[in-house]
Amino acid sequence: AEGKIVVYDVPFTTYGETVQYRSRGAVEAARVGGVAALVRSVTTFSIDSPHTGAQSYSDDVPKIPSACITIEDTTLMHRLQDRGITVTLHLFLGAVNHENGTLTRNTIFEIEGSQSPEEIVVVSGHLDSWDVGVGAMDDAGGCFVSWMALRAAQKLELKPRRTYRSLFFTAEEEGIYGGDAYFVAHGTHKGDFQLMMESDFGTFKPIGIEFSGTDEATCMMKEIVSLTTLLGTTEGL
Repeated sequence: AEGKIVVYDVPFTTYGETVQYRSRGAVEAARVGGVAALVRSVTTFSIDSPHTGAQSYSDDVPKIPSACITIEDTTLMHRLQDRGITVTLHLFLGAVNHENGTLTRNTIFEIEGSQSPEEIVVVSGHLDSWDVGVGAMDDAGGCFVSWMALRAAQKLELKPRRTYRSLFFTAEEEGIYGGDAYFVAHGTHKGDFQLMMESDFGTFKPIGIEFSGTDEATCMMKEIVSLTTLLGTTEGL
């Protein structure tokens, strides 16, 4: 690949598996002498629109340009190559990182706990989105889940024993900056946080919860999730 633009035409299997080509593609292309990397959009469906997302660099290889391209363009280049046609590309990339950044803020709503207000339960999403879409699925839906849990408690006049906090993170897509800033601000009393949840898999039918915690907490969550089987949570915990 010395002196070439490396094109990754990798069909989608799972997000966790396929996204590695986007996040690591530039590094691996540079390692074999590539001068740029183009990655087939990590998606099962395309309307001739490139998807984007985070990627990483490594200090031990050159930081070469990298971009995502549509499924249609990727497969077209693949077909041309299969026919023995040499494909020549000229890249014009205008993306920049602004060193001084832009000020954005996390958005927080809460109901103070009636018995142990210092103990906090957080349900969260993130407000920012990539420029191509409107962010309805990623992640306005997660913010909606967080907000409606708080609203439902108020409407039903429920008084949570612990403080319930609805948290909309900012700058998640760019590097989880909002989450990092929140931890810096509250990390000194992180023991007060009893549970933190995030909805960021899209606003689809709820089928289960991914959870990490102590064995005791896992048993509690399993019992809670078992109460939601009528909602179709077939995956459980």
